[in-house]
Amino acid sequence: MRRQRRTAIVLLLLAIAAGTGGAQAQPAGPAGESFPSFLPAYFRPALEIDGKTLMLSDHAEKDKVSRYVYTSDDQVVGLTIESVQCDGPGCAAVYDQGIRFFNARITPNGGAFKLITRTEFRADWQTGLEEASAFVFQLPKSLLFWTYSTRLHRQFDLDGYFRNLQELVNRERYEATRSDNVEMGRWGPQIHEYAHLLLVQGRQSDGLAVLRNLLATSPFDYEAHLELAESTPDSAAARNSATIVYANAESPELIARAARVLNRSEPGIAALPLLEHGERGLQLILIPLEPCDTRLLPEAATIYEQITGVSVKVRRLAEPWLFGPPDRVYGQKWLQQTIIQNAGVTNFAGWTASRYRDELLKVTATKDALSKYWVNDFLAKMPGRPGQYRVDPYLARLSELLDRYRSDDVRTMYVGVTEANIFSGENNFIFSGFGPQGGRAASILSYSMMMAKTLGEPYESRKRLAERMAKELVPASLKALGIPRPSDPTDPYSYSDGVERLTQKTLTLSPPTKAALDKFR
Repeated sequence: MRRQRRTAIVLLLLAIAAGTGGAQAQPAGPAGESFPSFLPAYFRPALEIDGKTLMLSDHAEKDKVSRYVYTSDDQVVGLTIESVQCDGPGCAAVYDQGIRFFNARITPNGGAFKLITRTEFRADWQTGLEEASAFVFQLPKSLLFWTYSTRLHRQFDLDGYFRNLQELVNRERYEATRSDNVEMGRWGPQIHEYAHLLLVQGRQSDGLAVLRNLLATSPFDYEAHLELAESTPDSAAARNSATIVYANAESPELIARAARVLNRSEPGIAALPLLEHGERGLQLILIPLEPCDTRLLPEAATIYEQITGVSVKVRRLAEPWLFGPPDRVYGQKWLQQTIIQNAGVTNFAGWTASRYRDELLKVTATKDALSKYWVNDFLAKMPGRPGQYRVDPYLARLSELLDRYRSDDVRTMYVGVTEANIFSGENNFIFSGFGPQGGRAASILSYSMMMAKTLGEPYESRKRLAERMAKELVPASLKALGIPRPSDPTDPYSYSDGVERLTQKTLTLSPPTKAALDKFR
């Protein structure tokens, strides 16, 4: 059954690409007289090239595929528009097969994908004296194939044409989902793009109306909340949306924008009390290490206190703290694996980000168009992504600094907290590192790999992030007391090798861990 379904999808795509279809041919004429029945009227300008309306040369309907073919009066430009009616899962399946189909088609012709997202892609290629582009869009109940072709070297703003199509499609997505909360939530990012366009065009009332409708179904779209807050003349609505972002977002950039709307200042680490000398008793002292969102620390501390019954203080170092150059570039483990598989290189000592980039482009130069797209997409994002830090020398540095403050009471535990991504040994990453130094112990906890933006989660949640941090604070602190790790996987002190395990753990210590901790009270 699955094979038959895949075969049907492939045949459908072949039929679309080859131009086959049922009969019902229509007489030739201007596009304005034979406009595709599946397109809203506001798509009409997209059938004009250089101010001239394209002429209909063929029209066919077969099963769930509707096809219109247009040409310019001088036969230089061709445009084929096809609509495939389908349900949600069916559309996604045809869309994925479409990417693979066009990959096989454009690779031999030196073509390239210019964009691939969950809902649309663009592919460009050349054949003979013709250059062509395919724009494919998922809609709530259909797929739209829009194929443009022209003679080589014709001057035409194809990028602008594609952007205009995206804008029209996003409007259709919005209008098609307004009466369905579930569907509107599913198309939230595209609807937000449409709202943004309306605001940029100066259509403030229309843009704000779209944003309000969107936020009713996508309340976790903090970008949309901020766009509303920064655009609406309603001060109460602006404060409401900005407060939601300020209280719930993880991203420092989003929080800073919300703070500006609310006219609040972010005090940062310098506003915290200094670390004191000679602290004693069973307690945990959290030390922010830049980069660090200091507002997260008391939120995580409250949950940690509920778990352990151990009080927490947040204090800052008087001494400067600085993470130096990263020890790994972004995605270094994946980069090395890819290069090893393709080029056999095994010694990466001294390699810079530029060296990795050049070698990756070299080993993928003969790959298919889809592989090249994902490599280029990765490299384009690489400069803006943070690298990783080997935690061991920073643990030694923190322990050395803490020696100036510690008492002889081992029950006072210290954990440095940072957003910097850390690793140790050959691990891809670690949540926290623990390092005895001269008989003294300290930990550094990184929340980088707990954040929505790092994990690719669909929405941010400070509450979820604070809970993940609190769970990891348990092993980061209790190791200093020498308490054995439990075998109960629900105990927050148990070992976790990733965020799924971190999520699985509860906020309750197992009886053995609780009993061991109680001995230090």
